[in-house]
Amino acid sequence: MVSATPTPEPTRAPRPALATPSAGPEREPEVAPTPTPRAEPTRAPAPVALPPLAETPSPAATLPAGSAPQPAPASSGSALWWLLAALAAAAITAAAIFARRRAAADEAEPVVEPYEPADIPLGAPPTPSPVLTPPPAKPAAPNPAPAAPFDIALQPVRLSVSLVNATLHYELTISNRSGQPLGPVFVAADMIGAHASIPEDSQLARDGSGLELRYEIAGLAPGETARVKGDLRLPLAAVTPIRSGSATLLVPLVRVRAEAPGLSETRVLVVGEPSSLENGRLRPFRLDAGPRIFGAVDQRDVSAAA
Repeated sequence: MVSATPTPEPTRAPRPALATPSAGPEREPEVAPTPTPRAEPTRAPAPVALPPLAETPSPAATLPAGSAPQPAPASSGSALWWLLAALAAAAITAAAIFARRRAAADEAEPVVEPYEPADIPLGAPPTPSPVLTPPPAKPAAPNPAPAAPFDIALQPVRLSVSLVNATLHYELTISNRSGQPLGPVFVAADMIGAHASIPEDSQLARDGSGLELRYEIAGLAPGETARVKGDLRLPLAAVTPIRSGSATLLVPLVRVRAEAPGLSETRVLVVGEPSSLENGRLRPFRLDAGPRIFGAVDQRDVSAAA
């Protein structure tokens, strides 16, 4: 038999010591899970410094072989409290570390701000496609007057006045202005004295009535010109003179008409002495001065004005 050894009085050590595991199997005490307090994400508690654990010989090591294990000394409750406190502190520390790392990760994670179109320069707006607008329709122009088929030019050479007649010597040019050959071409002409008492149509003879046939040209090609010379006589008895004070004046009107099959052209020209005035007007011839010859003679075409 094994004699019972008196159990020594438990010595209160300055720091509690935990029993180190012995060579034999020994069950660890079951520890109820302690609820982990929620750590504040912004402030973590300072870790609790644990006291160093002193190794003490296991009570089982002092027992003789074959003896039954003895119950834990009365100081084991104190050691268990310290173990629970250490586990709670470790859990709090771990939670604080986790919260600190999570806060650091949150700070390191880039913050994506919502898209604001006003903060992004949009640049110039796209240029709209050009819209082709047809030009406004021009108003229909009136039908232009047909071009004159003939070009008639009269160049006075001199005017002589006798007791019976006034005679004009001239050179006449007829040109074909159409784009086709013309012929035969008939040229009629005469000379009268202008006066306000004579009707305008009678003086201008636009229709060629009463004109004397003077020349017949066989034909004119396009652009071709025919030149003739001649004289026109006006009996003084057929003249209605223009009175200006004591002077008796004559204003000759030369009427020339060229005709071809289906075409005609008439020109009316006033003949007189050149004037020194700047207005370019012509001076009439004096009949009361007796017979004479006027060597300086000119003309003005009045067909358009008429």
